[in-house]
Amino acid sequence: MTNYDQQDFDNADRLIRSRQFFPRAPKKSADVVAQLLARKGYGQQSAVAELQQIWQNIAAVEWRNQTQVGIVRRGVLEIIVGNSMLNQRLEFEKKRLLADLKKHLPQSNLKDIRFRIGNLEPNG
Repeated sequence: MTNYDQQDFDNADRLIRSRQFFPRAPKKSADVVAQLLARKGYGQQSAVAELQQIWQNIAAVEWRNQTQVGIVRRGVLEIIVGNSMLNQRLEFEKKRLLADLKKHLPQSNLKDIRFRIGNLEPNG
């Protein structure tokens, strides 16, 4: 073969390899289910339900009907409070409440609690 023929052959071979399709390996069913649960938010709903139960255990009796667990975002737990007086009272108790939550949920990465005044759900 001449030099040009070899170069054309090498270019064609490179072109064929670049166009080859390599199908992906099938995904594991556990990964697909985990991805689906994360996308639908079911994992977060169960975590919030668990947090709500723990909050009901550590909160004082008079606070239970006037507070509700919100969401956890970047390690900050949001607690929805029914009125501003209770909001201020909870701010004074914040360190103790956070320590109790960390004691009951050592695997969580809770860093802070944020109290927000808002409308409570009828079931909360």
